[in-house]
Amino acid sequence: MTMRKKALLVLGGESEIQSRHLYDQARAQGLRVVLTDTPKRLEQAIQLHDLADEVHPLDFEDVSACLKWVGKYPRRDLLAGAFSFKEKAQPAIAALVRRFGFKGPSERAHECTTNKFVCRDTLRAAGFAQPEARLCRSGEAIDQAFAELSRRHRKLILKPMIGYGSENVFLVDSATALATALAQLRPASERPFLLESFVEGREFSAEGLCVRGLPRVLSLTQKFVIGGGNFVECGHVAPAHLPSALRERAITVVQSAVHAIGLTFGMFHAEFWACDAGEIVMGEIHSRPGGDYITHLTQHVTGIAYYGSVFAQMLCADAGVVMLPAAHCGAAGIRYFVPPAGRVTEITGYDRLPEMPGYAGAALLIKVGDTVKPVRHSFDRVGHVLATGASATEVKDRLERMIMAVAITVQ
Repeated sequence: MTMRKKALLVLGGESEIQSRHLYDQARAQGLRVVLTDTPKRLEQAIQLHDLADEVHPLDFEDVSACLKWVGKYPRRDLLAGAFSFKEKAQPAIAALVRRFGFKGPSERAHECTTNKFVCRDTLRAAGFAQPEARLCRSGEAIDQAFAELSRRHRKLILKPMIGYGSENVFLVDSATALATALAQLRPASERPFLLESFVEGREFSAEGLCVRGLPRVLSLTQKFVIGGGNFVECGHVAPAHLPSALRERAITVVQSAVHAIGLTFGMFHAEFWACDAGEIVMGEIHSRPGGDYITHLTQHVTGIAYYGSVFAQMLCADAGVVMLPAAHCGAAGIRYFVPPAGRVTEITGYDRLPEMPGYAGAALLIKVGDTVKPVRHSFDRVGHVLATGASATEVKDRLERMIMAVAITVQ
């Protein structure tokens, strides 16, 4: 009888952050879990294997391999759908949706949620405020776009057309800054890049679900970046503290934007700016959950089973939002430790974090003697602390106190 239960195929399913919530919520919907990931990742996370009913090696970045694997899977008729929280697995998810009829993003929605230029173009054509952008496929094209856009905009952003984690994102405010960025990028600069106007405004994201085909924002998250031209995120707090009118405007704009790109099923993580004049400018939209524990924050402040709500709709198109057994609400946030680059000589205060008000977890990936690299990608960060509280303001204050309590000395 067990083997006749519907199953969920998870691509790239090994994650200390996401896996336990995902698998628990899949089982709560009566689904068996078929976990796949690369052989190396499976070997590195053996402790997570017991969470799944089946474990198979499969490269989630190899679309052809994923199609072939599912085509030969002996219980394919029992697969309720395919899912991944990884950005690099989304092309394979979209291909499986097209080939096998699983519920998921349409081809148009997939292109908009993985190609930043297509997303910009689609939203602009639909009437949404967008940065002025140029698609550049060579270093020479970047130079030409800079010559044009710098006449109208004092600051520009150079970023990959496809990518995540704020890798290879540069603030360009002069010809010298552009030359410095290109020197760091080559030969990567021969891949497609966007050069676009810099948006002045606070950064947020909207975490949501498509329910019965319509986008629904569950929570807004405020984003904090390292700064000084470094756009890697160093913290998030949910729910974002916004005036009620601005909050409602942001929700309306985001839901309309998600609808405009054609996304009708699954999760979305939509980035946007709130400008001083009250204008909402859309950023990228992703058909996956946000990283950096954003799923945990969203579930804490809404009481909604984020993954379970998607899985319920795989089984029944009319299913609504699924609630967690125990709701928390309030506010929650995360801050990342960002020590200067160098060799670690001393770490103090970390062991005292659990005693601090609102503490909800922490991790530190370095020890004395290790070398801290400059943070150029979200994967370069060395640890974090999580906190909860009654309000976003209280959470931000608690996180600041926790970060200040830990001293990481480098030389």
